Amino acid sequence: MPRAKKPAAKPASVAKKRGFSLPLLPDLSLEGAFARQLGNDGARIAGVDEAGRGPWAGPVVTAAVILDPNAIPHGLNDSKKLSEAERERLYGEICAVADVGISMASVRRIDATDIRAATLWAMRRAVGALPEAPYGVLVDGRDVPPGLICPGQHVIKGTCAPCRSPRPPSSPRSPVTG
Repeated sequence: MPRAKKPAAKPASVAKKRGFSLPLLPDLSLEGAFARQLGNDGARIAGVDEAGRGPWAGPVVTAAVILDPNAIPHGLNDSKKLSEAERERLYGEICAVADVGISMASVRRIDATDIRAATLWAMRRAVGALPEAPYGVLVDGRDVPPGLICPGQHVIKGTCAPCRSPRPPSSPRSPVTG
C-alpha cells in the first residue's frame, strides 16, 4: 500500500494557532489601539517583557522595545517559538532598527524585596533606558510598573497576540532569548 504524502509545509510567513492563520510579524494592533486610547494615533508605544522570573534563580532581565512598523525584522515571533540561531539573528536586527532599553534586577535586589517588586523595578528602568521616551507602554503580564514616565497598560499573554515585542535577554549577550 503506498504511503500517504505529508502535507506541504506552511509558508514561513504564516503560523497556525487554534485554527486561525496568524502572521509571524507583529501586527501592532494593540499598540495602535493604545495610542488611539491615549489620543495620539501613531504614537511611539513601547512593549515591555521580562525573562528569568519563572525559574526563581539568577537575575531578572527586562527589555523595553519600540518597533518601527516599517522595519520589523522578518520572522520576529515569541522567543519560545524561535531557535537559538533565529534569536541571535533577530537580536542584531532588532537593535539595528528599533529603540531598545534593557535593565536587570540582581539576585540581591530580588532577595531584598521580592521577585514581583524587583521585576517591576527593572521594567521601569528598561523604559527609562530607551533612547527616546515612549508615549505609552504595554507590559506583558498582570502589572504595570509604578512610576513610569508615561501611561502604561498590562496585557495578559502579550507575546501571543500574535506576537509583540521580543522578550528580553536571559543573558547579557542576547536580549531576545527567553
